[in-house]
Amino acid sequence: MCHYPKEYIAQCPFSQLLLTWRLGPGKRRIHIGTLELAPEGDISFSYNCEGLEQAKEYGFSHYTGLPLEEPIDGARALELFLRRVINTKRNDAARLLSFWGITEEMFSNKLYLLGATSGRMHSDEFEFLPVLRQMDKPYNFITDIAGIKYYDLEHSEVKDGSPLKYELERQSSYDKYAVKVMDEQGHTLGYIKQGINRIFYQVDPNLSVIKRSSSYSTSKVYIQITVPAKGSHEVLLPQSK
Repeated sequence: MCHYPKEYIAQCPFSQLLLTWRLGPGKRRIHIGTLELAPEGDISFSYNCEGLEQAKEYGFSHYTGLPLEEPIDGARALELFLRRVINTKRNDAARLLSFWGITEEMFSNKLYLLGATSGRMHSDEFEFLPVLRQMDKPYNFITDIAGIKYYDLEHSEVKDGSPLKYELERQSSYDKYAVKVMDEQGHTLGYIKQGINRIFYQVDPNLSVIKRSSSYSTSKVYIQITVPAKGSHEVLLPQSK
Protein backbone atom coordinates (compact mmCIF):
# COMPACT_ATOMS: atom_id res chain seq x y z
CA MET A 1 0.00 0.00 0.00
CA CYS A 2 1.15 3.55 -0.64
CA HIS A 3 -0.24 7.06 -0.28
CA TYR A 4 -1.31 9.45 -3.03
CA PRO A 5 -2.56 13.02 -2.57
CA LYS A 6 -6.24 12.94 -1.57
CA GLU A 7 -7.04 15.92 -3.78
CA TYR A 8 -5.74 14.00 -6.81
CA ILE A 9 -7.78 10.91 -5.98
CA ALA A 10 -10.87 13.11 -5.59
CA GLN A 11 -10.35 14.27 -9.18
CA CYS A 12 -10.39 10.72 -10.55
CA PRO A 13 -13.78 9.54 -11.87
CA PHE A 14 -12.93 5.95 -10.96
CA SER A 15 -12.51 3.88 -7.79
CA GLN A 16 -10.42 1.09 -9.30
CA LEU A 17 -8.24 0.41 -12.31
CA LEU A 18 -8.43 -3.14 -13.63
CA LEU A 19 -5.10 -4.25 -15.05
CA THR A 20 -5.86 -6.37 -18.11
CA TRP A 21 -3.68 -8.30 -20.55
CA ARG A 22 -4.28 -10.06 -23.85
CA LEU A 23 -2.19 -12.30 -26.02
CA GLY A 24 -2.47 -9.98 -29.02
CA PRO A 25 -4.78 -7.68 -31.01
CA GLY A 26 -8.28 -9.13 -31.36
CA LYS A 27 -7.84 -11.50 -28.41
CA ARG A 28 -9.98 -11.31 -25.28
CA ARG A 29 -8.61 -9.20 -22.45
CA ILE A 30 -8.03 -10.96 -19.12
CA HIS A 31 -8.31 -9.15 -15.78
CA ILE A 32 -5.02 -9.96 -14.03
CA GLY A 33 -4.87 -7.37 -11.25
CA THR A 34 -6.58 -4.44 -9.54
CA LEU A 35 -5.33 -1.04 -8.45
CA GLU A 36 -7.57 0.15 -5.59
CA LEU A 37 -8.04 3.83 -4.75
CA ALA A 38 -9.29 4.90 -1.30
CA PRO A 39 -10.67 8.42 -0.74
CA GLU A 40 -8.23 8.87 2.16
CA GLY A 41 -5.33 8.56 -0.29
CA ASP A 42 -4.32 4.92 0.15
CA ILE A 43 -3.55 2.98 -3.03
CA SER A 44 -2.91 -0.75 -3.24
CA PHE A 45 -2.34 -3.28 -5.99
CA SER A 46 -3.07 -7.00 -5.97
CA TYR A 47 -3.05 -9.70 -8.60
CA ASN A 48 -6.31 -11.40 -9.54
CA CYS A 49 -5.62 -15.11 -9.01
CA GLU A 50 -8.41 -16.36 -11.28
CA GLY A 51 -7.32 -14.11 -14.12
CA LEU A 52 -3.69 -15.06 -13.66
CA GLU A 53 -4.51 -18.72 -14.09
CA GLN A 54 -6.32 -17.95 -17.35
CA ALA A 55 -3.49 -15.75 -18.61
CA LYS A 56 -0.83 -18.35 -17.78
CA GLU A 57 -2.50 -20.70 -20.25
CA TYR A 58 -1.45 -18.22 -22.97
CA GLY A 59 2.09 -17.79 -21.70
CA PHE A 60 1.69 -14.83 -19.35
CA SER A 61 3.97 -14.75 -16.31
CA HIS A 62 3.79 -11.36 -14.53
CA TYR A 63 3.85 -7.61 -15.01
CA THR A 64 7.46 -6.53 -15.51
CA GLY A 65 8.94 -5.58 -12.15
CA LEU A 66 6.18 -7.23 -10.11
CA PRO A 67 7.02 -10.97 -9.91
CA LEU A 68 4.32 -13.19 -8.44
CA GLU A 69 6.58 -14.85 -5.87
CA GLU A 70 7.48 -11.58 -4.10
CA PRO A 71 5.32 -9.36 -1.83
CA ILE A 72 3.90 -6.42 -3.75
CA ASP A 73 5.24 -3.01 -2.78
CA GLY A 74 2.40 -0.59 -3.48
CA ALA A 75 4.70 2.37 -4.08
CA ARG A 76 6.80 0.33 -6.49
CA ALA A 77 3.70 -0.88 -8.38
CA LEU A 78 2.31 2.64 -8.73
CA GLU A 79 5.67 3.98 -9.89
CA LEU A 80 5.86 1.29 -12.58
CA PHE A 81 2.30 1.89 -13.74
CA LEU A 82 2.68 5.69 -13.93
CA ARG A 83 5.60 5.22 -16.31
CA ARG A 84 2.96 4.41 -18.90
CA VAL A 85 1.63 7.97 -18.80
CA ILE A 86 2.70 10.26 -21.62
CA ASN A 87 5.39 12.82 -20.81
CA THR A 88 3.33 16.00 -20.49
CA LYS A 89 6.37 18.11 -21.32
CA ARG A 90 6.35 16.84 -24.89
CA ASN A 91 5.50 19.52 -27.43
CA ASP A 92 2.58 17.45 -28.70
CA ALA A 93 1.26 16.33 -25.29
CA ALA A 94 -1.65 18.78 -25.21
CA ARG A 95 -2.77 17.72 -28.68
CA LEU A 96 -2.52 13.98 -27.97
CA LEU A 97 -4.25 14.15 -24.61
CA SER A 98 -7.04 16.42 -25.88
CA PHE A 99 -8.35 13.43 -27.84
CA TRP A 100 -9.18 11.82 -24.48
CA GLY A 101 -10.83 15.01 -23.24
CA ILE A 102 -7.89 15.83 -20.97
CA THR A 103 -7.10 19.50 -20.36
CA GLU A 104 -3.74 20.92 -19.30
CA GLU A 105 -5.00 21.64 -15.78
CA MET A 106 -5.05 17.86 -15.18
CA PHE A 107 -1.49 17.20 -16.40
CA SER A 108 -0.04 17.10 -12.88
CA ASN A 109 -2.38 14.25 -11.83
CA LYS A 110 -0.62 11.25 -13.33
CA LEU A 111 -3.08 8.78 -11.80
CA TYR A 112 -5.94 10.55 -13.56
CA LEU A 113 -4.00 10.42 -16.83
CA LEU A 114 -3.40 6.69 -16.39
CA GLY A 115 -7.13 6.00 -16.03
CA ALA A 116 -8.29 8.47 -18.68
CA THR A 117 -5.99 6.99 -21.35
CA SER A 118 -6.13 3.39 -19.99
CA GLY A 119 -2.32 3.44 -19.94
CA ARG A 120 -2.06 1.92 -23.38
CA MET A 121 1.33 1.54 -25.09
CA HIS A 122 2.32 0.23 -28.51
CA SER A 123 4.97 -2.01 -26.96
CA ASP A 124 2.71 -4.37 -24.98
CA GLU A 125 -0.85 -5.64 -24.51
CA PHE A 126 -1.62 -4.27 -21.04
CA GLU A 127 -4.49 -1.87 -20.42
CA PHE A 128 -5.81 -0.23 -17.25
CA LEU A 129 -9.61 -0.16 -17.40
CA PRO A 130 -11.33 2.18 -14.93
CA VAL A 131 -14.32 1.27 -12.81
CA LEU A 132 -16.15 4.55 -13.31
CA ARG A 133 -18.05 6.37 -10.57
CA GLN A 134 -20.40 9.32 -10.44
CA MET A 135 -18.94 12.73 -9.67
CA ASP A 136 -20.52 15.95 -8.41
CA LYS A 137 -20.79 17.10 -12.02
CA PRO A 138 -21.52 15.13 -15.20
CA TYR A 139 -18.45 14.16 -17.20
CA ASN A 140 -17.42 12.44 -20.42
CA PHE A 141 -15.20 9.38 -20.66
CA ILE A 142 -13.70 8.26 -23.96
CA THR A 143 -12.87 4.68 -24.91
CA ASP A 144 -13.11 2.33 -27.87
CA ILE A 145 -15.64 -0.46 -28.39
CA ALA A 146 -14.39 -3.98 -27.64
CA GLY A 147 -14.86 -6.98 -29.95
CA ILE A 148 -15.76 -4.82 -32.91
CA LYS A 149 -14.25 -7.12 -35.54
CA TYR A 150 -16.79 -9.83 -34.70
CA TYR A 151 -19.89 -7.74 -35.41
CA ASP A 152 -21.69 -5.52 -37.93
CA LEU A 153 -19.48 -2.48 -38.37
CA GLU A 154 -19.29 -2.97 -42.14
CA HIS A 155 -23.08 -2.78 -42.33
CA SER A 156 -23.33 0.23 -40.05
CA GLU A 157 -23.44 3.85 -41.14
CA VAL A 158 -22.15 5.24 -37.85
CA LYS A 159 -19.91 8.27 -38.20
CA ASP A 160 -18.40 10.89 -35.94
CA GLY A 161 -21.18 12.28 -33.75
CA SER A 162 -23.63 9.41 -34.28
CA PRO A 163 -25.71 8.54 -31.19
CA LEU A 164 -25.59 4.92 -30.07
CA LYS A 165 -27.84 2.54 -28.15
CA TYR A 166 -26.88 -0.09 -25.62
CA GLU A 167 -28.36 -3.16 -23.97
CA LEU A 168 -27.47 -4.80 -20.67
CA GLU A 169 -26.72 -8.51 -20.95
CA ARG A 170 -27.12 -9.64 -17.35
CA GLN A 171 -26.99 -13.34 -18.25
CA SER A 172 -23.69 -13.18 -20.17
CA SER A 173 -21.39 -16.09 -19.41
CA TYR A 174 -18.32 -13.93 -20.14
CA ASP A 175 -19.00 -10.87 -17.98
CA LYS A 176 -21.84 -10.30 -15.52
CA TYR A 177 -21.65 -6.58 -16.36
CA ALA A 178 -21.77 -7.08 -20.14
CA VAL A 179 -23.12 -4.14 -22.16
CA LYS A 180 -23.79 -4.53 -25.89
CA VAL A 181 -23.40 -1.45 -28.10
CA MET A 182 -25.62 -0.92 -31.16
CA ASP A 183 -26.19 1.75 -33.77
CA GLU A 184 -29.60 3.37 -34.18
CA GLN A 185 -30.60 0.72 -36.74
CA GLY A 186 -29.91 -2.07 -34.25
CA HIS A 187 -26.64 -3.38 -35.71
CA THR A 188 -24.43 -4.77 -32.97
CA LEU A 189 -21.04 -3.02 -33.00
CA GLY A 190 -19.40 -4.68 -30.00
CA TYR A 191 -19.27 -4.27 -26.22
CA ILE A 192 -18.26 -1.79 -23.56
CA LYS A 193 -14.93 -2.88 -22.10
CA GLN A 194 -14.88 -4.66 -18.75
CA GLY A 195 -14.62 -2.40 -15.72
CA ILE A 196 -15.92 0.57 -17.68
CA ASN A 197 -19.19 -1.29 -18.24
CA ARG A 198 -20.13 -1.44 -14.54
CA ILE A 199 -21.37 2.16 -14.44
CA PHE A 200 -24.16 1.17 -16.87
CA TYR A 201 -25.67 -1.02 -14.14
CA GLN A 202 -25.80 1.94 -11.74
CA VAL A 203 -26.82 4.90 -13.89
CA ASP A 204 -28.10 5.68 -17.38
CA PRO A 205 -25.24 7.14 -19.47
CA ASN A 206 -25.51 8.49 -23.00
CA LEU A 207 -23.31 7.16 -25.81
CA SER A 208 -22.09 8.73 -29.02
CA VAL A 209 -19.34 8.13 -31.57
CA ILE A 210 -16.41 10.54 -31.51
CA LYS A 211 -14.21 8.85 -34.09
CA ARG A 212 -14.50 5.94 -36.50
CA SER A 213 -11.22 4.79 -37.99
CA SER A 214 -10.23 1.98 -40.31
CA SER A 215 -6.96 0.66 -41.66
CA TYR A 216 -5.95 -2.36 -43.69
CA SER A 217 -5.89 -4.63 -40.64
CA THR A 218 -8.04 -2.99 -37.97
CA SER A 219 -11.14 -0.90 -37.42
CA LYS A 220 -11.96 1.08 -34.29
CA VAL A 221 -14.90 3.09 -33.06
CA TYR A 222 -14.12 5.50 -30.24
CA ILE A 223 -17.10 6.50 -28.16
CA GLN A 224 -17.96 9.13 -25.60
CA ILE A 225 -19.73 7.95 -22.46
CA THR A 226 -21.57 10.77 -20.69
CA VAL A 227 -21.98 9.91 -17.01
CA PRO A 228 -24.63 11.93 -15.11
CA ALA A 229 -23.84 13.72 -11.86
CA LYS A 230 -24.49 12.21 -8.45
CA GLY A 231 -28.18 12.08 -7.65
CA SER A 232 -29.16 11.74 -11.31
CA HIS A 233 -30.69 8.47 -12.56
CA GLU A 234 -29.14 6.48 -9.74
CA VAL A 235 -31.43 3.48 -10.27
CA LEU A 236 -31.31 1.94 -13.73
CA LEU A 237 -34.46 0.00 -14.49
CA PRO A 238 -34.66 -0.67 -18.25
CA GLN A 239 -32.62 -3.46 -19.84
CA SER A 240 -31.84 -1.43 -22.92
CA LYS A 241 -31.68 2.13 -24.18
